[in-house]
Amino acid sequence: MKRNNDARRLIEFLNEKPQGAHRNKIMQMCGIHSKSSFFDILKIARTITQIETMDNGAYKLISIDEEAEEHKSALLPGDDELMSLFAIKHILNRMTSDLLRELFAPLQKRFTSLLDTMVKDPDTWESRIRILDTHYRAVEKGIFSFLTMAIARKRVITFEYTDSAGCTSSRVVSPQQLVRYKDNWYLDAWCHSASKPRIFSLDMITNIHYKNLSYQTISSDICKETYATSYGIFSGKPTAMAVINFTGKAARYVKREKWHPLQQLKDVNATTVQLRIPYNNPTELLSMILYWGSEAEVIGPQSLRDEITAITKRMVENYEI
Repeated sequence: MKRNNDARRLIEFLNEKPQGAHRNKIMQMCGIHSKSSFFDILKIARTITQIETMDNGAYKLISIDEEAEEHKSALLPGDDELMSLFAIKHILNRMTSDLLRELFAPLQKRFTSLLDTMVKDPDTWESRIRILDTHYRAVEKGIFSFLTMAIARKRVITFEYTDSAGCTSSRVVSPQQLVRYKDNWYLDAWCHSASKPRIFSLDMITNIHYKNLSYQTISSDICKETYATSYGIFSGKPTAMAVINFTGKAARYVKREKWHPLQQLKDVNATTVQLRIPYNNPTELLSMILYWGSEAEVIGPQSLRDEITAITKRMVENYEI
């Protein structure tokens, strides 16, 4: 990383010399011993800020470009920051479908330029970081970018929405924010028809357009109550507290997992862990409980226990001879 440190010194030196300096002077002050090293270091420095040069008999460096004044204090990243850059670049490159690739293309180009300069064979480094999205749902092309602009411009929109029961209806909403949860995208919005906050899965949205109505902003308090305290992607504040006992492998995993920010966990005995978790709509909670099979038992409320019982009975009926 020696040349990275030399590039740091070069940038600091130029920030202190707004009139610029001759190459020989810079080499002397920065401890650079050859022309080839100087040009290599200059190349690295240029990946993070704009440096102008001119040949005035003796090679002369002009100071940091005035148009890039905001980069005066920029320094090359150290090892920790370097690994962060690799991770971010990889995440952007491997993002589910093409939703964000176009939006982040300029940033990714910048990362690539910097990494190519700083390390040998950056593609090999990047291949050591794997991000595997699973069970994600396809979103119609253009939906994500349209919603991004609608949120930024505070525009009311209308679209066709198909709910989980397969029923399609027209919705008019003021979009508030986009949320990526468990490899899928959702829209938090104020629904003008229902006059309340609602959550929409992006894969269920089609035929989207702007609507000439006044935009409705949801207060931060309502956002916290509606979107931050419910279990998973379900609107409304929690209305019940699930109590679930886990044993065996499930108990060991649940101790390390975070299902909900307000969950409570305690040891029942040497082999059993009890999880208490607030929820509103039980759909996602049911799937998490069923995932652990016989190692998970719903203690309460009775309504949740009854739903698990009904589901497991239907499952048994499917396999009866």
